[in-house]
Amino acid sequence: MLKIELFLSKMKHQNLTGDNTAIVPLVSTITGHLCVEILKYVTQIGKLTSAGKLISIDFDTMQSSVSEEWLPGPERHICGSD
Repeated sequence: MLKIELFLSKMKHQNLTGDNTAIVPLVSTITGHLCVEILKYVTQIGKLTSAGKLISIDFDTMQSSVSEEWLPGPERHICGSD
C-alpha cells in the first residue's frame, strides 16, 4: 500500500493526469507533417496535401489516408481568393 501512495504522490507532484500515448516517434511524425504543410503554405512551393482534409495515420504501417474531405461551397469565402 505504501508503494501505491508514493506513486500517487509523485504523480500529483508531477501533475500527470492519466496514461499518455504521445511517445516521441508518434509526435515527431505528426509534427513533421505539420511543418511540411506550413512550409508549403508560407513559401508556396507546393500544393497543400491536407487542406480541407482529415488525415489519418496508421502507426502500425505508417500509411496515411484521407478520412474526411470538405470541399468549399459557393457561399464560403476562402482566404486569399478575392
